[in-house]
Amino acid sequence: MRTILFALLYVMIPSLVWAQDGRRYSNGQEEYFGGAQLPSMRAEAMGRAQVAIGGSIMQNFINPASIGTIKFRSLDVSSSGPFYLLDESDYGYVGFAQRINDSKWVGGVSVRAFLVGPTTFDATINGQKYELDKSRTINTTVSVAREILPGLQLGLNANLYRLRLFRDADAGHMPHLDLGLLYTKALSAEQNLRLGLSVNNFLFGRIAYKAPNGDEDIFNMPAIMRVGASYSGESSISLPQSGTGSLRYLLTVEFQDYLNNDYYTALRVGGELVIWDLLALRIGAFRRNNDDGGRVENFRVVRDFTYGFGLIVPLNKISKQSWPIRMHLDYTSLQQARTSNFISGRIPNMRGLSIRLAWIIDSQS
Repeated sequence: MRTILFALLYVMIPSLVWAQDGRRYSNGQEEYFGGAQLPSMRAEAMGRAQVAIGGSIMQNFINPASIGTIKFRSLDVSSSGPFYLLDESDYGYVGFAQRINDSKWVGGVSVRAFLVGPTTFDATINGQKYELDKSRTINTTVSVAREILPGLQLGLNANLYRLRLFRDADAGHMPHLDLGLLYTKALSAEQNLRLGLSVNNFLFGRIAYKAPNGDEDIFNMPAIMRVGASYSGESSISLPQSGTGSLRYLLTVEFQDYLNNDYYTALRVGGELVIWDLLALRIGAFRRNNDDGGRVENFRVVRDFTYGFGLIVPLNKISKQSWPIRMHLDYTSLQQARTSNFISGRIPNMRGLSIRLAWIIDSQS
């Protein structure tokens, strides 16, 4: 336990020092860094809590230590949208992770894109307003994780975040790092406890907003700490005329805090039931405080319930082990939480689908 505490301090102390170094975050790119729409629809359905789940490179978006729990290989893709009233906006994600030569090391690469589409929004650069045109963000990530102690994964994301606000302007670039820890403790043969901690944008990166006329302005991006826990277990369930199969369950909770901002703290909870290793049912809730900018029409607190489902397709069994793969299909369609009374009418649902192909080894089949 002492070693785990030292590892936590190693992750946290540099971030707390940087937070006092004037790199305060005001606003901007919250739809990306704040996880307004996550790559994992499994996490979206469970209150957006995922720092202590693991098992997929999609979870790496929040906690880079997550890929350390991948047994062999994983290929993940997802798509979701729209973002609030931007009807033609879309999030896309693709990621691949592989355990390296049966060692304690796991490596991965992923790309996350947000295409804004047509909009009437504008950006202020050096005091002048410009209407957004063909805006998009692309984040490319190289990830590595290693088991440094029994059950304890340490992970690192090296990211390159690219932001282009206008068709006729250059893109701004921001390298940034994420650090994470994920500890798994077996409580029994069927029950596990996981503790997760991550700091995204660990070195408090900055990015330039570039205008069509060549002007640019430098903005601090958020540094976000998340800490959480999950409890999972397995029992059996009997269905009429079908026999007995497995029933897996998971409960998770997560706390979020912006290290360089006084707002955007959040609490998230979620749960999952997986019946017969075929059907997953999920539910969750979250509460987050916002910066209302001193305007009465803006909400100081945003809260909502989440839900979704998933299907597990055992391609390994269907193909008689010719394809040693399990395919996970996760879907959700959620009403997007209102942040202001300024938005009138019904906000379109965020609809998302994520697909994960998990290669398995003989002991898992």
